[in-house]
Amino acid sequence: MANAVLQIRTDADVKAKCDELFKDLGITISDAVNMFLRQCLIHEGLPMEIKRQRPNTATPQALAEAKQLEQDPNKKVYSNFQELLSEVQSDA
Repeated sequence: MANAVLQIRTDADVKAKCDELFKDLGITISDAVNMFLRQCLIHEGLPMEIKRQRPNTATPQALAEAKQLEQDPNKKVYSNFQELLSEVQSDA
């Protein structure tokens, strides 16, 4: 099979760190890139999950509750944590 040249650009610090890492693993950056490309073919896509972070289902609910509490004119307000803690301990 004939070889083809592939040029990529990357941050110099990333390249240096990867050179060191791959040297410890006994491979070159070229070997690592070839492994990545072969895995792309095996997976018929990227061999890792690429996604944006999304909050779990409880987070939007908690944010909505916080907004609701913030707008409540009857909400209890504390001057400091000790004041809150004292009330919680007296209710216990």
